[in-house]
Amino acid sequence: MILKKQWSDKMRGCMIFKRLSVNPPRGIESETYLCNFSLLRQRMLLTVLLVSGLSGCSLFGSKEPEKVPPPISPQLRDVPYSARDFKMEEPRRRVFVLPFLYSLGENPGAISQAARDGFVDQLVRTRQFVILNNNDLASDFSKMVDESLEYNISEFLSQAEKTGAAAIIEGKVLEIRARKSGDPVGVFRKTQVRVDASIRIRVISASSGREILNVARTNTIETSSTSVGANEPAANWLDQDPSLVREAVSKGFQALVPDVTLAVRKLAWEGRIAQVNGDRIYINAGRVSGLQVGDILKVLDQGEPIFDPATGVLIGRAPGRMKGTLEIVNYFGQDGSVTVVHSGANFQKNDVVEMY
Repeated sequence: MILKKQWSDKMRGCMIFKRLSVNPPRGIESETYLCNFSLLRQRMLLTVLLVSGLSGCSLFGSKEPEKVPPPISPQLRDVPYSARDFKMEEPRRRVFVLPFLYSLGENPGAISQAARDGFVDQLVRTRQFVILNNNDLASDFSKMVDESLEYNISEFLSQAEKTGAAAIIEGKVLEIRARKSGDPVGVFRKTQVRVDASIRIRVISASSGREILNVARTNTIETSSTSVGANEPAANWLDQDPSLVREAVSKGFQALVPDVTLAVRKLAWEGRIAQVNGDRIYINAGRVSGLQVGDILKVLDQGEPIFDPATGVLIGRAPGRMKGTLEIVNYFGQDGSVTVVHSGANFQKNDVVEMY
């Protein structure tokens, strides 16, 4: 049995040598060479497995290359398709509401600010307007007021037109009066106070400088106050109370808002090209203004201003030459839209855009 096993091992070794075409060196027995060859083959196999394992570790354990940040570009917004109410046929008009003026009183700032806040609140509720930031017009409005406490509107027209504003709205608190009524007799005195607020609103077209609305109104509210003994409220203190002024002015403006809305809606809506970047053209009006994805806008260059030859007063701006059309494909920023060329060419920054 032992001889048979040795003979079989020798035969297997010879078969291996024959298959590999390798002969044992001279002076070395086949059994010894076969053993050394088997050991070498095992070492080679272990080396291959070790290298494969290390390659796998490096493959699965390697870090991903650092991503290069993309170039900065206008941030697109994923927003719903509908941007206009079903009753709106055109986008919202962009308007400036100047700081309100006040002709009388020791503290005009608080009263005029309260009056403007009440008016702006009413305008926003109509969903017909976009109120622009007054910082785009001027940094110090006190320098724009003349001796008669009126704004020099011509100072604002050029800048207002560049922003695509339809109109400039100016408000003024003409007078506030507070009167007491009732018989203030007794320790606890209940006094009825009546506040009359006289206000005026003017609307000026940003493109032509024409006054399209000028209306004044007096609104009255009544309130009651209670005092002890002779410490009754003074009329001048009520006159300067911002809360009463806000209430009086707000009710007065509620009656004026339909008139303002009708006057501004008669003006054509327009925007401006803010930037041209390859095949993308950015407009300074977007979803807040009521523009919808898919809207087609026509692009015109700036027409020449036309003046009255007799008086020199600006009549308006002639319609510009039509360059082509743009299609809105997305929104960016607070109130901007991204467009692509629908037809035409040679679009430039500050070109006028209108609804097609």
